[in-house]
Amino acid sequence: MKSKGFTLVEILAVIVILAVLIGMAVPNMVGIGNKNRNNMYCTKVQNIENSAQQFAEDNFGTVEAAFNASGKYEMTVQDLIKQGYYKKEDDSCNYTEQKPCVTDPRDKSRIDNVKVHIVIKNRRPFATYQGDKSSCEN
Repeated sequence: MKSKGFTLVEILAVIVILAVLIGMAVPNMVGIGNKNRNNMYCTKVQNIENSAQQFAEDNFGTVEAAFNASGKYEMTVQDLIKQGYYKKEDDSCNYTEQKPCVTDPRDKSRIDNVKVHIVIKNRRPFATYQGDKSSCEN
């Protein structure tokens, strides 16, 4: 008599093959997610620096006077938001610890209180984000 169905060995072989495939796919997916979050962070840092540079160009006299007095002009990401040069990620945010306005996509930590330094070289302003940029350098 011929029975229909699969033997226990065949089912176990399929389960082992699926487990191996899943074991290879999951770490790759996690790595892709981490890389995407890091790229988002690097883009955010570049946008913050560009916003600070635009602020410095629009307010060159003020920045230059402060630069000549102290050697640098310093502001935070919050200052850029308040001046209208950078957009809040969440309109319901506030500048206390409860609700950040700008977060790091890698770990959701608050970065709206990070400083941005503006220096002037050859009568041209340059902005540098003072937070962690080590993962953004090529």
